[in-house]
Amino acid sequence: MAPPRLSRYAWWPLRAVDVVSEALTAPLVHSLSHAAAFYILTTHDDVSTPVLFFRYAVVGPILFILALLALLPGLVGWVMWAALNTWASHLIQPFTYHAPGHPHSHPGGRVTISSANVLLCPEAVARFNNCPNTSWRLKEVSRRMLRQDKGLNQHPNLKPPVKRENVLVNQFPEVDIFMLQEVLERWAGRAMVKALQDTYPYCVYDVGIHSRHTNLFMCGSGLFLASKFPVLDCSFHPYTYHSHYGTLVGLGVLLAKLDLGMVVRGGKEVRAVGYVANTHTQAYQGGKNIVSQQLTEAASVYEKFVHETHDTHTETLMFAVLGGDFNVDNMSEGDRDSQHLPLWDEFIDPCRAGAGRDRTWSLGTEHRQKMLSHPALTHPSTFRTVLLDDVLRRHFILDADVKVHTLELMRVKPQPDSEGRKKKN
Repeated sequence: MAPPRLSRYAWWPLRAVDVVSEALTAPLVHSLSHAAAFYILTTHDDVSTPVLFFRYAVVGPILFILALLALLPGLVGWVMWAALNTWASHLIQPFTYHAPGHPHSHPGGRVTISSANVLLCPEAVARFNNCPNTSWRLKEVSRRMLRQDKGLNQHPNLKPPVKRENVLVNQFPEVDIFMLQEVLERWAGRAMVKALQDTYPYCVYDVGIHSRHTNLFMCGSGLFLASKFPVLDCSFHPYTYHSHYGTLVGLGVLLAKLDLGMVVRGGKEVRAVGYVANTHTQAYQGGKNIVSQQLTEAASVYEKFVHETHDTHTETLMFAVLGGDFNVDNMSEGDRDSQHLPLWDEFIDPCRAGAGRDRTWSLGTEHRQKMLSHPALTHPSTFRTVLLDDVLRRHFILDADVKVHTLELMRVKPQPDSEGRKKKN
């Protein structure tokens, strides 16, 4: 079995077309994004009159002029990109694989996997989500990912009776595999690889199939995999079902088979392998049943991928994990369709007690985005204190009472009773 190739392209001239296309489109994309970003206020911003005047009347117009100058080259570059992905699609691998040129030692024992949505996207989109300064956050995210407590082990904390204060930690344990979402910028993917490669030498990034049907040749999936284990096989499947902004972002599921080293089973030496699937479903689906269809599709292609790539005679399967940003919860009325999917019987979710019921110690993770700049969230220890407080937490984390997934979720405020707790319907 041959591992994925390092380049997206099977032929170097195709790579050259990609480089030229990116060089032509990048000035337009970045100048337009930053120009729009100057007109999007976040809760981090200084809103004094002189600052706003400078932003709106000076910097913004200058950037829009630069974007206008970059418009024609940018359009030429986009046409080159669309032509490349249309006529040479059979020669394009839907991701870039980074691997060291020399063998890397395999970690042994228990494998720890972490998933996170890091929102490394164009600045205008980041500011729309109240998370400005993508460049700074990229450095900070990678720094915190590498700041791990090797003595921390979450596995015993999940043995009954489970206590919330033991499960909720403010630092990463020693993580072997990171599954990230929304690493949408190509430069961000490269920068993340550079920051992580000494610890995570095997990375899959720049993931996406670009076509008229998947994303109108616009944004990739934003999926990113960083692993201490070599990748034996890898595939990406774009979702068939999407709507509104989902037609511009090639969301899907990234599938990878990892080499865990050699082990002895039944007196025979075989290769230990693990499978991971990293996915990001569509947010703000409205009244449409998009997410449950995407999750069903993810489980189906995952099963097919394992069936086609796992050799039961020479390999032993150690784990199969499906993770990512599902954009649903297990308790909200608006997510009822997703709560009864067969995949919940195929995979184990330790936080889930059943359809519509979570464990008493589990916590939600969807922030109230207007509160992201609050001082209580700026340090892991204070944020942990917030999460452990059932009343205080509700001012920062959404309740599991979502009826319809709309953009209103970005602005909605808690509606507590007289004791500060969730009102009963």
